[in-house]
Amino acid sequence: MPMLSILRDRKLGRLLPKVRYPYAQPYVKLSQRADETQGKSIYEMDPSIYDQYICIDMEKRNFDQVLSSIAKHTAKKNEGIKILDLCCGTGIFPRYWLADYRVPVTYVGVDINLSFLEFAARNMQSRHDFKFICEDAAKVRADKKFGKFDVVIATSAYHHIKDEEKVNFLKNLKGHLRRGGIGVIYEKFVASFHDPAEAAKSGSDFYSQRIADIMKEQKISETQLFALHNELYLTSVRKDEYKVPYARFALDMEKAGLKIVNEIKLWPNDERFNDPKIGDFVIEFR
Repeated sequence: MPMLSILRDRKLGRLLPKVRYPYAQPYVKLSQRADETQGKSIYEMDPSIYDQYICIDMEKRNFDQVLSSIAKHTAKKNEGIKILDLCCGTGIFPRYWLADYRVPVTYVGVDINLSFLEFAARNMQSRHDFKFICEDAAKVRADKKFGKFDVVIATSAYHHIKDEEKVNFLKNLKGHLRRGGIGVIYEKFVASFHDPAEAAKSGSDFYSQRIADIMKEQKISETQLFALHNELYLTSVRKDEYKVPYARFALDMEKAGLKIVNEIKLWPNDERFNDPKIGDFVIEFR
């Protein structure tokens, strides 16, 4: 164990480690920042915090796979494609993965978080064919204005929908697909749970492993580390993050009348969870 001297932080009124080893300094800042934002969600904070977090290498690989899935199912559409993005967040996927796509893209992003959408729109001002709508993704009827879509994506979206609304969300997704269209979901699945205590363990186990792997792979910023730990907290207490086991997702898909045609597991690539259905997946469906 590294040696730490202790000092009392007058503002926070508690003991904090005064770090003698540089690698531990981010955790001191993380502790201070967590106290300053106690109980708050990153979705209530400056959108740039979430946007920086979602730029980690692990997330980039997952978005790469989403794009590959889109490309595979639209390879013959040389005239252009229409994409609906439910729970689009800060618009990172269209900004970095769709802006220079091989064919013209008509894009509509939907999110209930106005500050995130404003951030997305500011960063896509030059793309008049990329539209953003502030509405509930489980209820929006974007097809009334834009027609049906070739592709509907939901990247880290399903787990932001409360459990009782998940099937309605998936049914709404299905309702926006044109005949022959494809849906692509990128989702994180946790271990099963039956009560709040088990949910807390499921969420913390998932994110502690995820954070460790991310930090082994790359050096992340203080903001990214803070956001990851905030997601761990939100998942554990089920606030804004309503992650469920894969089996629950599969049942909801069946209830919504959707059929999974392919799935790609992206993380982890080992059997640490003793359940192959825990982790990051990209799901293709119709």
